[in-house]
Amino acid sequence: MIRLALALLFLPGCVAFGLGGSIDGEELSFAEAVYIEDAGTDPGTSLPFHDLDVWLMPAEGSCEAMPTLLAGILDLREQMDLGRLDAAGYCEAWEDLFEEAFGLEPFWVAHARLRALPRDAGQDVDTTYGFRDDAESGQGDGPKFDLDVARYPAPLFDACATEFSGEGAEYGPTVHAADGGTIDVTEYKSEESVTATFKPHVDGQDSDDLTGEATADLCRGATDWPLVFGLGR
Repeated sequence: MIRLALALLFLPGCVAFGLGGSIDGEELSFAEAVYIEDAGTDPGTSLPFHDLDVWLMPAEGSCEAMPTLLAGILDLREQMDLGRLDAAGYCEAWEDLFEEAFGLEPFWVAHARLRALPRDAGQDVDTTYGFRDDAESGQGDGPKFDLDVARYPAPLFDACATEFSGEGAEYGPTVHAADGGTIDVTEYKSEESVTATFKPHVDGQDSDDLTGEATADLCRGATDWPLVFGLGR
């Protein structure tokens, strides 16, 4: 059903879920969006902040599946370090964890970081966010976003085993960074959901090629999710 729904979204006149198009010749595909928000005043600068972190995920149920996957991989790594698992046993269990969470095909994960402050008096959270690299200092002059998109290879036994091949290879994604574009927040319900249209420039590609929209539901556990994961350390 998920694949059918995603296929229908790519028919002419339809908008892709989350983010559509391709990067390096690989079609983007997402199944779910979740978000976490944080608002308050920075104790060091006394400046108010309102941050919305949106995750585009490869499978439904990610709010439960992602923490289970991360904890499971960490536990496997600890067991191997303690000598309770050899490399083959580790990789077999590792593959099972990924299959349960996201399946065994290559997959995409995207992380958009929206900073809603500062904004003009009377300006809503529902607005256009321009690009601003997180690495830049200061708050900037209005709502802004930064975004990274990661493509993971198929999480199969052989992909895990490369870590133990002696060739220095490790399982992990290819990460693509935004360098421009916009995200339009069209609907926002505090501590409930955020709806956004994504039009980023990624690795120099025009926003006409990478577009989509999604409603992300609140996922309190997404606070500490990493974009790069899979090694249990």
